[in-house]
Amino acid sequence: MRDSDTKVGIYGGTFDPPHAAHVMIAAYALSCLGLDHLLVLPCADHPFGKKMTPFDQRVEMARLAFSCFGDSVEIMDIERHLPAPSYTINTIRKLKELYPDVEFTLLIGSDNGKDLKNWYMADELRAMVDISVMARGGQGDVVFPPVSSTMVRGRARQAQDISALVPVGVAAFIREHGLYRDAS
Repeated sequence: MRDSDTKVGIYGGTFDPPHAAHVMIAAYALSCLGLDHLLVLPCADHPFGKKMTPFDQRVEMARLAFSCFGDSVEIMDIERHLPAPSYTINTIRKLKELYPDVEFTLLIGSDNGKDLKNWYMADELRAMVDISVMARGGQGDVVFPPVSSTMVRGRARQAQDISALVPVGVAAFIREHGLYRDAS
């Protein structure tokens, strides 16, 4: 992050893989929410035990996916260094410790927004950061395409074309590393 950044977005997720709607959400957040910077935080250890592609590969795919934003978007592996599982509140606490003068806005998908009340320490989380819900597939004021990582993994597993769903570099990385080819 740059020293001049005072309003910073936090965009967490499994990013398994990052797809076109993730990139569109980043563009929207930077251009319409008044953010100086956006931190993309791949989840290291999912609180619900969700099986994920290895962390380092997801971090690299995120770097490829968001590279079009230059230094306005930073991929952080902060959750690698935090206790498991990766609860959002712990990540926010650490970021606020590292950057006490920054005003953070947490970006979450509408699928997570409806369950926010059930998140670990949700009330404290709401008190610590602004929360902006990003809608997908016809929900909310600003709507992003109904693309999901589950959809991308399913198509890749069946050797279908995913080029319209993920950034070019991510598609090449998936092919090169043979990701999502088996049913596990």
